[in-house]
Amino acid sequence: MIPIPTKPPTVVLSLLVAAPCLLGQQVPAYSRHDFQNGYFQTRLDAFANARSDTGNAAGDLLYKVWPKEVFARDEDIRISGLRIWFQADSSYSGSFPVSIKTPQVAFYPVVQRTIAGKVYDVPDLDNPATPVLKLQDSTVVRSGVVVLEVKVHPFNFNPDLRQPIVLKSRDKNGEPQGWAVGLLAPPGEKLGDGKATFVGAASFGEVHRLPGPSTYSGLYDARGKRLIPYGTPGAPSNLGELGIELMLDAATLQVFSDASGGVRNDPKQQETHKGPGAYCNALASAVRTGWFGLFCQWEKPPAGSTLCLPLVTAIGAAMPDKTLAIDKATLLVDPARAQALTAFLQAGVLGTLALYKKNGVAGHRADQPGVFVTPRIPVPRDPALKDATMWVQALLLANGGFPGASNVVRVRF
Repeated sequence: MIPIPTKPPTVVLSLLVAAPCLLGQQVPAYSRHDFQNGYFQTRLDAFANARSDTGNAAGDLLYKVWPKEVFARDEDIRISGLRIWFQADSSYSGSFPVSIKTPQVAFYPVVQRTIAGKVYDVPDLDNPATPVLKLQDSTVVRSGVVVLEVKVHPFNFNPDLRQPIVLKSRDKNGEPQGWAVGLLAPPGEKLGDGKATFVGAASFGEVHRLPGPSTYSGLYDARGKRLIPYGTPGAPSNLGELGIELMLDAATLQVFSDASGGVRNDPKQQETHKGPGAYCNALASAVRTGWFGLFCQWEKPPAGSTLCLPLVTAIGAAMPDKTLAIDKATLLVDPARAQALTAFLQAGVLGTLALYKKNGVAGHRADQPGVFVTPRIPVPRDPALKDATMWVQALLLANGGFPGASNVVRVRF
């Protein structure tokens, strides 16, 4: 249950092979979408039946949700990679490096379900997207938390990972759609038998506030046929979200805030403050003045200077669901509630995508290309702001046109 203060080693599954027939394909962008804090902890986030006598059941999974309130856009969602934080079962006492069987990965549309009297965003397990990603086994070099990085690439040895995984941005009713990542348990593996088996890792110190759910992570017990959200009996604490990060072949927008939990004012600058509490932050009624900021990344924008224009596309609790096409970009807006559309621009909160230097204002401990990050914007304690909600989307300007837009995010005070 202790935070991991150092950068864990990365196991990369983006190996290249000669593939002349794919030479014309483009390498996608790997714009990150974290939705969790920067610290990780060494607790054992196991599959639901991993401690039973017969081990994992077929269909057991761990899941992490990206709700539509942080992920919605009008164009197809193109997943170009993911990062999975995990460790070897602590009962393993053998030598390192060691090979660990990696779970398969599936994507599920997000639906809302009432579980034990509370409403949660959960994966719709009856409607998985295809294909299910079959990943090679991971070689782990030491005990403790490590991160598996999987990148789509046109020369990948795995044919499922040569082109971005395309997910629909709207559900069958035309409403914006959230998505969940599921890690499918290797059947029959179990904890405590001394073998080096996969165990999930979680972030540290997550904070959740209404109207968001109390967690975005959970388990599915295939034997009991039940979803078990974090923070409920039989699941890990919701003070940690399952350690999964996504990469998108598009522009991404994230919120960071000191209200997200984790380690406040971390002197090592390893706390990214991107947990769920950054989006529903309750700063209007905080005990002291807090702050939030916007982090936009388009890792491979068009050639030349690309300007990021954050816009308030609606004010109020309801998500904007109308579209406004501007050149090649599409905004999700509600014209009747977009009175402050240019508020950020008028305040001078705009800038060019450039190299983000490690340990910068957003706390990332590594350089990242194609980033515009705002300063930390102070939010005064003000009861009049309580429950105020705005929806923000970044419009990208380059070469005299608008080549794209980010996802839309909800920020609630």
